[in-house]
Amino acid sequence: MNNLLAPILAVTLLVLLFTIERLYPLRKDMRSLLGRLTVNIAISALAFVAAVALVQPAVQWALRWSADKPFGLIHLVVLPVWAEFALSFLLMDLAFYYWHVANHRVPFLWRFHNVHHIDP
Repeated sequence: MNNLLAPILAVTLLVLLFTIERLYPLRKDMRSLLGRLTVNIAISALAFVAAVALVQPAVQWALRWSADKPFGLIHLVVLPVWAEFALSFLLMDLAFYYWHVANHRVPFLWRFHNVHHIDP
């Protein structure tokens, strides 16, 4: 059951947020729901395939490479495991934040990132 908990929670949250968005939209729909869902599902599927094909292998390689090396900020201090986890999570979140900012400021990156801001 533990292996299913994350997917079940993710799908439940997706359905809940989708329902709330349909009941209380922030703006009037410009296209039919079916048309919007088709485009968004296709874009999501493409992003998923790219992540599985490119991002996941690169991250796994980087993790294997750095596992036995004093690489990164966490190796600079000795902390309890829970504090290492919390600090790692916060630093990772900060890195994603700056990556998101870069996606807004660098024109080449904006071309790809803009898709998530435009719901046709």
